[in-house]
Amino acid sequence: LHSIPTLCGLLGAMVYVSLQQVKGSYHCDAIFVTFGDEIWQDALVRGPAGFESKVLLYSYFKDKFDGTSFERTVPAKIKYCASEEAWVFMHDNIRKSKDANEDCPWILQK
Repeated sequence: LHSIPTLCGLLGAMVYVSLQQVKGSYHCDAIFVTFGDEIWQDALVRGPAGFESKVLLYSYFKDKFDGTSFERTVPAKIKYCASEEAWVFMHDNIRKSKDANEDCPWILQK
C-alpha cells in the first residue's frame, strides 16, 4: 500500500524529465576528447590525388583556436556504430587502412 505513492512519484518524475529532454533540456552542450600527444604513423589522408600515407601528430591540430580559419574545415564525428557495437571517432578524410569498414571507418573506438 505504501508503494503506490512511491510508484506514482517515480513515474511523475520520469515523465517530467522525459518532457524536458524533448524540449532540449538535460542534454550536454559539448564533448571534450583528449587524445594526448600521440604520433600516428601511416595514416591515410584524402588529398586531391586520393588517399596518401602521412604522419599525423595530434599536437598539430589541438591549438587551432587562434582566430584564423582553415581553408576548408571538415569536422570529425563521434557516433555510435551499430556494425561495431561501439562509440567511434571518425573523420571523412582520414582512414586507418585501405581496408577500412566503409559503413563505419572509425579511427578510434571505445
